[in-house]
Amino acid sequence: MLKYQYLHGSLHISMVTDFGESITVIYVDDMLAAASNTSEMNCLMSNLHQVFDIMDLGDICWLLGISIKHDQVASWYPQPNLLH
Repeated sequence: MLKYQYLHGSLHISMVTDFGESITVIYVDDMLAAASNTSEMNCLMSNLHQVFDIMDLGDICWLLGISIKHDQVASWYPQPNLLH
């Protein structure tokens, strides 16, 4: 099942396959992809490589000026520069 919507200047795509679920967000020339497991991410990346010339930059650290941190359990979004 494939769902998509255009929201606040970006394209949001969600897909459910036999492997799991994935979400892709595209804003201008940046793309963020997330998947429920490694198999789904591999399937998503394979499909994208068939259509687009893309480069996997690894785990996300920044997106649209937002810092993103990771550990073994979770991801979080510390923004100390935004606190007054």
